[in-house]
Amino acid sequence: MRVLLSKPDALGDQLIAAGVVQELLRRRPDVRLVWHVCATREVIASVIGGEVFTPRWNEASPADEAARLAAHPGRLVLLPFPLHAHEVWSEDLRRRLQWWHDFLRATRWDASVLGLVSRNWVGDFTAIVAPATQRFGFEALPTRQPLVNDAQRLAGADHPSFTATRAPSFERAEAAQLLALFTLLEPSLAEVTSPPLWSPVPPLPRPLHATAERAPTPRQVALAPGVGGDPRRAWPLDRFIALAQEWRGQGAEVVWIEGPGDAPYLADLPAGEQTAIRRFRTDELPRLAATLAHADLLVCHDTAYAHLAAGLGTPTVAIFGGGQRSRFHPAAAHVKVVQGLPACAGCQWHCLFDRLLCVTEVPLASVQQAARDVLGGHRAAVAVAIATPLAAAALTDRLQHEVLYLNADRFARLQIIQSLLAPPHAPVATPAPAASPRAHPEPSGPTTEAATATPAPAPDATSATLTPAPAAVAPGAAATPAPRLSVIIPMGRPERVAGTLRSLRAQAPVAGLPWEIVLVGTEAGPVAAAHPHLPIVPVALAQREIPPKTRCLGVERARGEWFLFVDDDVELAPEFLLGCAARLDLDPRLGALGPRLPGKSQRFFGKVTDYANFWAQQDAVAEEREWLYSAAILVRAEAYRRSGGFDPELPNGEDVDLTRRIRAAGYTLRYDPALVAWHDHGRDTFGAMCRYFWRNGNAARYFFGPHGGACCFSLRAALTRPWADWRMNAAFRARHGESLGWLTPWVILAYLIVETSLEYHYQVHLAETRAYAHLPARTRSDRVYVQAMHHRAAGRRGRSTLLYAWAVLLDFGTASRR
Repeated sequence: MRVLLSKPDALGDQLIAAGVVQELLRRRPDVRLVWHVCATREVIASVIGGEVFTPRWNEASPADEAARLAAHPGRLVLLPFPLHAHEVWSEDLRRRLQWWHDFLRATRWDASVLGLVSRNWVGDFTAIVAPATQRFGFEALPTRQPLVNDAQRLAGADHPSFTATRAPSFERAEAAQLLALFTLLEPSLAEVTSPPLWSPVPPLPRPLHATAERAPTPRQVALAPGVGGDPRRAWPLDRFIALAQEWRGQGAEVVWIEGPGDAPYLADLPAGEQTAIRRFRTDELPRLAATLAHADLLVCHDTAYAHLAAGLGTPTVAIFGGGQRSRFHPAAAHVKVVQGLPACAGCQWHCLFDRLLCVTEVPLASVQQAARDVLGGHRAAVAVAIATPLAAAALTDRLQHEVLYLNADRFARLQIIQSLLAPPHAPVATPAPAASPRAHPEPSGPTTEAATATPAPAPDATSATLTPAPAAVAPGAAATPAPRLSVIIPMGRPERVAGTLRSLRAQAPVAGLPWEIVLVGTEAGPVAAAHPHLPIVPVALAQREIPPKTRCLGVERARGEWFLFVDDDVELAPEFLLGCAARLDLDPRLGALGPRLPGKSQRFFGKVTDYANFWAQQDAVAEEREWLYSAAILVRAEAYRRSGGFDPELPNGEDVDLTRRIRAAGYTLRYDPALVAWHDHGRDTFGAMCRYFWRNGNAARYFFGPHGGACCFSLRAALTRPWADWRMNAAFRARHGESLGWLTPWVILAYLIVETSLEYHYQVHLAETRAYAHLPARTRSDRVYVQAMHHRAAGRRGRSTLLYAWAVLLDFGTASRR
């Protein structure tokens, strides 16, 4: 039985559902469950025993991908897709939505389940369009997101339709509601008396001291002050610091947990605490789980950390506000909830006040006592009464009623207006003492998506002056504004970075732009010390890494709302930052901005490199683009995180890969030639140019990934692809009233080198890994090639060479596959 579960919400919500899913699969060996999630939420597969199927929606047809999914052997398959309930409607969104519709319709489903109590249009669309004979979901609340625009058109007569439903509740536990929903699919689940917790697969070992009878003082305490979304939901950092000092004074080791979106919440830690921070990327959920499993005590917020600890067996104190009462409380005996409950509790985070009193007013003493209680085995939740300025209970009830039961038609009109006018998530203002947040809902510091409050408006960027922002605040020092702009420099060549830093020092004064420079490399410390006049945050590496990985390491330390990636061979024009500041707030949908990248060298082969490799950012026409280069690029931090960031393992083409994913996430990419970054790449001799383009071929296994098969060196592709590359370049130049002119033969030569290198390096990859033995061989040429490689492995070089040559000749009759 093939079941589609659609649950496009936050990481914490996935962990709540995971226990029910695992119980279903235990009871029903015949069920194969495909779990649709928002992009990046598929990371949960790494801890619950699932596998991941990533649709190649921008490369393959829906029918081909549906067939590939049907052939996937996994019983629990996570299916990520880049559709988000609050993204702006655009032509790109319509294209993705059409592809998703066709993919779902081309796949056989026996049942579809919409696992959202608070329904959004992405989940509705997915569960309804899938051609299943049974469809299960919750009844629609008046506050649901109805299908609008193309989603309504494509859903057609099935909008909305379920064969069986459950009544939703704002008060009942989320896990209990999901269990009740799944009993429609498997009635024996009604025998389960309490919602099952998820369990790690494979099991994570607990340390011996954690499984023995617990002492009143833990050996290791983990503190996770991040909330990922609305910073108003964060308990004050100074109280976390007080907990750290208390436990450390009793001999415990204290570690601070920093998830993908948590850096702003730890930025103001005293210098002595900074060394205890453990940082985790989005794809490091297993490492995070292992860290929490080893801890004797975790203190966190109403976030995915609490739900992760619930399945791991880690004693936890979770600090909740009153926005959703007990709906998202982890149902685990070792998790103790401390919750602020004012008279207005249950507001669904639509707060009536200027700050969330139900979080900020939770006393330190209540959390300290809860920690002692949970270590002693006492689980009952602690309700903390919070006084509010509002005394009239009747008025409170009326305001809550207005918030919770909006008319559906009003909500539909509001959504359409927001789709046309609003960004996916507006930047949020930062209340003291927390640092400026960097929204990252895919996933941001773990949270429960249903509990995300409406962000506050962004601060006006024209009201202050350019202020370098220090990396940290010393104990007792006055708080300083978090940077709005983080300049991230991946320094692979310390001898080249001096020009980049000089250009930053020479920038014209800018109004309203606190900034920092995150310098990443093996010599980051000495270089930073040599430039004390710049606000440098050095990130020292033990060894040199490839640029995308170096940039990712820089992002982990960056605190800005915008990232300006500048390679160590780039020099910014004197008014570059001034131009950036003027553009930050012009378009809330802007995800990335690329400058003109003229080569600094005026030598002939330097020009060839510029127009062969960086050709799309040499002209003088400002316009939206499908991709941008990363030699110098301004990226909205939210867009970077929502799209997943740079692929740290991709040696070349990582910029095109990232910016296309940013565009797919609903943002725009813009090229602005008024911004100029001089590129001193040094490839201005014939030899240097040839070596550079040959090295670009070392990413062959990534470029050939969509092909995914065994094949010989394609002489046909090596000879024909350069012409296709040149025609694309020339057509672009023609559209902008330009011509390659006398550079044409040399540009073609550069493309011939890189295409030949790609073919060669893919053959090296296949031979070294012996991947040809298990990859599909789809054509006669491919099958002959596989035979040749088997003969080569057996030492029959002569026969192997003849068969390989025959495969190359047969390949001339095969259509190009990349």
